[in-house]
This record gives sequence, structure tokens and C-alpha cells, in this order.
Amino acid sequence: MNGLLKSTCAFKLFAAVSMAFVTLQASAGTLNVTQAPDTAPGSGNTHAGQFGLVVSNIGAGDLFDVRLVADREHLVDCGMQTVQGGEFAPIALASGDSLHCTVYPLAQSNLRNASVVALARDVDGKRVQRTVNLMRPMGAPGQGIAVLAGGGIHVDGNTDGLLQVGESINYHYTVLNVGSLALSALAVVDFDGAVTCPSTLAVGASMVCTRVHAITATEAGAGLVFNQVDLAGVDANSDPVIAGDFVVTQNLGGDAGIRVFKSPSLFDDVDNSGVASIGDVLRYTFVIKNDNAQTLTSVNLVEPDPSLIDTPITCNPTTLNGQPFAALGSAVLLSNDVELCQADHTVTAADAASGSADNLAEATAQPGIGGPVQGTGASAVVIPAAPAGPVLEVDANANWALLLLLAAMVLVAGRSMKLRQI
Repeated sequence: MNGLLKSTCAFKLFAAVSMAFVTLQASAGTLNVTQAPDTAPGSGNTHAGQFGLVVSNIGAGDLFDVRLVADREHLVDCGMQTVQGGEFAPIALASGDSLHCTVYPLAQSNLRNASVVALARDVDGKRVQRTVNLMRPMGAPGQGIAVLAGGGIHVDGNTDGLLQVGESINYHYTVLNVGSLALSALAVVDFDGAVTCPSTLAVGASMVCTRVHAITATEAGAGLVFNQVDLAGVDANSDPVIAGDFVVTQNLGGDAGIRVFKSPSLFDDVDNSGVASIGDVLRYTFVIKNDNAQTLTSVNLVEPDPSLIDTPITCNPTTLNGQPFAALGSAVLLSNDVELCQADHTVTAADAASGSADNLAEATAQPGIGGPVQGTGASAVVIPAAPAGPVLEVDANANWALLLLLAAMVLVAGRSMKLRQI
């Protein structure tokens, strides 16, 4: 199992993050995960790759077996205590209580998007989960950007909802080139090893890779299967391109789900600075995927804070599989199909003051059986501080001329003093 759960002085979970706002509806409790305000404890440091979350139970009753798991390149630290003072372990979260968590990259050079999954059990014993993906591109023009959107369908032979030896999970990986440069030397690896996929991807193109995984006795005993899948390659500038996802399958987890990625790019570098700055235009590409077996209706995509985008969200008229996609709120998305949408945002002074342009979107849909499903995608684009002022650079050969000029000035000043003394 790829996940590692450790609860000591800090609540830290490793495993296999789309990140910011997600709500799990339970019969008695509602688990809410939001992006932490900049002033909140554990809000994180975007420049260092950190991202803050507030995990809260906004329902009337307790939630049980609450856990957050992240991909192996990130760590989730929720501290030892909840806000109300109770010691938090991955067991229960009382009604009205909350805790602050921070997601850290294990290496500063890590370019992979963070994949975090929130897991919980409601009072009726139903298992629920939501995936949050956070993308942190460099925010530079002419950049290779990839999205890997995963999905897993439990082939439940006896339809009892339990993971059992002899059953399998059909994994489906959609890889998209959402940047402005062609990609090559692409390799996809999941928990079973290398996945057979094409190695090149043109701008705007996509490909599908699949894997059939046989459930092991250990996974059946745990009632959980964690699968981290990673993509690595290079763009046309020979810069590294990394992406990934984390797919969790659990007992009684149902067969409906949706996930969304929010990929920002520097669409218009107005001041030609080469980095995101005030007045530049960011373009958000939303990748919405039906990641399970049921067909989804009433597919919608919203920005909880509409002030963070400056144009309406527009979606392609057809999905990647060629199916018609109606207006948001009434669209249909078949199993394993993907839809692309876009919106723009002009970097503001407030973004620059906070040091990053943070944003999130929430996808929702209704399966034929069961309650609505949700997925969240978030992004953070670092806005570097403006330089204090222009720096005067002097050519190396000009240094000698400057020294000779200074020496001459000293000699002239000396002779003038002597003449005045005479």
C-alpha cells in the first residue's frame, strides 16, 4: 500500500493531491476542506510550495475515520490538536470542530502537482471520499504543461461493494498537453510499474493509457487500494514536465466519481517580464473527468469566489470522446470521458501583495444511483516581488576607464590645492 499514516506529535500522512474546497455530505456530519486564509495558522507558503487547508465538520453530528492522504512527493501535517482543543487522530471529527493542515512538497525542486484525498465514514457507515488537485506551474510564457487525470473502476464480481481477491480494478489514465510546447520522452508509471503509453504529445493533444490491477490479499484485508500514477517527460525546450494523480478505491465506496484539474498558464505577458506580474493575463484550463463507472448528468463547474476569474467559464462543445457537452449544469459525461473548459484572470495588485494568484474550482454532478459527487481543482501561481529598481551594470572593460578617470580627477584636485597654497 502506497499510503503511510503516522499520528504522533503531528498528524502526517503519506500516500499518494487537485486542492482547495471540497465538501463531503454525510447523514449526520459534513466534512469540509477549504483553502486556509493567508492569516490562518498553517496557511503555508506558496513560494516554498506549501499549501494550507482548513478541515472542518460543519454538520450536526460526528464524522468517523476521517483521513487525508497525499501523493508520495507531498506530506500533510495537521498538527496534534483540533481548533476546539481535542486531540485529532484519524478516527473522528466532532460537529463544529476543525483543524488546520499544511501540504508540503518533500523536495523544493518537485514540480509535480499535489494530489490529496479526503476520506471519511458517515454515521450510517457509508464510505465517502473527495479528491483535491493542486497545480503550481512556474507561470512563465512558452511552457510545457501536462495533466494526468486518473480513474479506477472496481470490477465487483459479486456486487457486494467489497474489495476481494480475484476481483480487479480497471485504471484509466487520460494524459493531456495543456501547455504551449510539444512534449516528448513521456513515461507513465503507476504502483504496478511502467504503463504502456505513447511517448510524444503535440500541443492540445491527449492520449489514454490503461492498466488492469488484480486486488491482492493485503489490499482486500485493508479495504483500501492506493494507486499513485506519475508522468515524466520533457518539453520542446528540454525542460522537465511532471504530472500525476492519486486514485483511491475503498470498500463500499460506490461506483460514481468526478475529478477536476485547474491548470494555469501565462497567456499574456503584458510587460514581457517573463514571469507573472500585475496586469498579466492567466488562462485557466479546467480538465473535468468522470473517473468511475456511472454516467453523470447535471455536470457543472463553478468558482466559489467569482472575483478570482474575469471571464465566464466556457467549455468545448464536445468531450474528448466526441460526445456532445451541453451547457454547464445540464451536461452529461460518460464513464472515463473528459471535458475541457477555460477562463481568464488578470493578475491584480492584491495577488501581487499576497505573493501568488490562488484559485479553485468545484465540479459537481449527479449519478443515476446515489447522491451527488464533487471534485475540486486548485492552482497557485507565484507572483515574484517587483525589483527595488534598475541595477546599473558596468562592462568589465569600462572598469579600467572608470579607474583612470577617478585617478585623473584626484591628480587634478591635488594640483589645484597646491596652487591655492602658493
